Amino acid sequence: MRGKATLVAVLAAALTLAIAPGASAAVVTDSFTGTNGTLLENHTGETGAIWTWHANYPADLKLQDGRVWGPEWGLYFASGIPATNEYDVRADLHVKSNAGAIGIVGRSLTSGADSLYMGRYNAGTGRWELVKCVSAGCEVLAFYSQTLTVGATYAVRLEIRNAAKKLFVDGIQRASSTDNAITQVGRAGIRSGPGVTTATTGYHLDNFSVDAPSADTNITAGPSGLTNDATPTFSFASVPSGGTFECKLDGPGTTLGTWAACSSGHTYSTLSNGSYTFSVRATVGGVTDSTPATRTFTVDAIPPDTTINSGPTGTITTNSASFGFTSEAGATFQCKLDGPGTTTGTYAACATGQSYSNLANGTYTFSVRATDTAGNVEPSPATRAFTVNVTGCTLNLGALDVDNCTLLKADNASAADPEPLWGNIECEVDSRHQQVTTGGDTHATGDGAAQGNTAFRRMTAIDGDDFSGERCELGINEHRTGFTPTFQLYREGERRVTFMSMRLPSNFPLSTTDWQVVMQMKQTQPADNGNGTPVVELSASQGHWRLAQSGSPLLTSTGRLLWDTPAANGIWTRFAFDVTYSQYDTQGSIKAYVDLNNDGDALDTGEQSPTFTTYTLKREIAAAQSPDNDPLVEGDSVPSHLRTGIYHNPVISCPAPSGCSTEVDNVQVYAVP
Repeated sequence: MRGKATLVAVLAAALTLAIAPGASAAVVTDSFTGTNGTLLENHTGETGAIWTWHANYPADLKLQDGRVWGPEWGLYFASGIPATNEYDVRADLHVKSNAGAIGIVGRSLTSGADSLYMGRYNAGTGRWELVKCVSAGCEVLAFYSQTLTVGATYAVRLEIRNAAKKLFVDGIQRASSTDNAITQVGRAGIRSGPGVTTATTGYHLDNFSVDAPSADTNITAGPSGLTNDATPTFSFASVPSGGTFECKLDGPGTTLGTWAACSSGHTYSTLSNGSYTFSVRATVGGVTDSTPATRTFTVDAIPPDTTINSGPTGTITTNSASFGFTSEAGATFQCKLDGPGTTTGTYAACATGQSYSNLANGTYTFSVRATDTAGNVEPSPATRAFTVNVTGCTLNLGALDVDNCTLLKADNASAADPEPLWGNIECEVDSRHQQVTTGGDTHATGDGAAQGNTAFRRMTAIDGDDFSGERCELGINEHRTGFTPTFQLYREGERRVTFMSMRLPSNFPLSTTDWQVVMQMKQTQPADNGNGTPVVELSASQGHWRLAQSGSPLLTSTGRLLWDTPAANGIWTRFAFDVTYSQYDTQGSIKAYVDLNNDGDALDTGEQSPTFTTYTLKREIAAAQSPDNDPLVEGDSVPSHLRTGIYHNPVISCPAPSGCSTEVDNVQVYAVP
């Protein structure tokens, strides 16, 4: 049994240590060096480690082989008292056998009812437990199940903060709780139990310590890397909060600063260009951060300068223009185009190769300004003036007509074999294509001339056909020179007007809700981005003509509807597609014109789509995503090609012998300058 005289002496010594100020973060350290069997209250550790016990817990804790152990229900406290109620309690737990329980405690009262937080290992439950004990009993706040290895040693830390209580094992957080019902500073110590432990069994503790929180500093705001801010402001905070701070600024270059008191929101004024390192250290509870937080930055207040190295000057006879320009490495650009005449443009992000199309006649000024990586904006943009004076090609697409435009390709179905024009018949068998010599489209061609014949082409798909899907189309998927050419290729920066007349015969399933394509301006192969949804397509389903595009200029199997208008079986419908081809959604555009009532124009309700400014070509992707042996490199625009016929979901019923057909006639493609 413990003697009263011993208790008085121990308490007196403990009170003396409790009021002695400590200069370091270590409040308690004890490696339990001593004679086996020594009662813990008769042992003194290295720092703040004169031990007393709680009267409600009668079990003795004793030394054994440089560790401490105890039978169930012992509770001892070290004499060192932390300066605040936020501190860490640590110990090494050595496994003699998996029996009993032992833990480290904090914020504990030294007498009366229980009031403490504890981190322990409990053999009865087979887990690490974060526990709160109060007068009403003990509650496991969080736990982590683990079977301990006999003979092993585990580093245990109970981190006590107002914001959270955490239990770490071997540096890994195993349990956490935001409970903060117990707020006194209290004492740190050791509690044994429940379960039986002996000098040779159960769990023994070593290297017990209590540490005040080490001060840490975080920079929360302020420049990093390049900046054009010559009066930078830095914000920072301490962990735990409530610290005081010192700051210093080294620079420019090798110039060294000195530490001085500061507070968050610290500002430096009028720094010269050069590199700097800002440092800040916090002091919390008398402990100063030994590893100050730092932020390295470079002040660059010199604006960039841009040079236009290509693009039109003087008078040009085309209605498109593109400009090349350079500035310092890493700069980004904004461009604007003023004109024609006094019309003023607005700056927008751009890159070298910026192009403009559909320019009206008149005078223009192109301007470009750079922003460097430090954020400096060029104050005097580079400019280039030019005049557009275009004569010749004009569009009157409301009347489905162009004048003086270059005809690139045409098919009026006069030739029985379409392959010399289209490159290939992509049907299950070539006979799925038919030239019908009477009953063709009666519309004029794109330049107003008569077709000169009555023939048309019919393409038919039958259930079970499989030419890379259930299809019958004209066109060949090829963009390389030296190979069989397709009917028409569409390339970056080109503006083309494509005319086409289509008729949906009675065996065409117009009411279907499944996808059913009749015209594609599709990305070509070989290309790593040659598959997926066509970049532009016209389909016929749900009683409508449906103009759609792919969901992205990159590889995708998704699409989106741009516009639709009513369709009908049995009548020739004339289309004109005015398209500027580009992989960029700010430079491409498409507008559709259609004669729905066969009156020779596209001026009636529902006969013109809006002009959609959007991408109209695909962008080549990295070969690793969808490898193909092709000459295109990542970022190139993938040329598209024209194909027409029928290509649809094979669930659509097209039984033999009639199948499902489309009819095409009067196709022309014109170049628009």
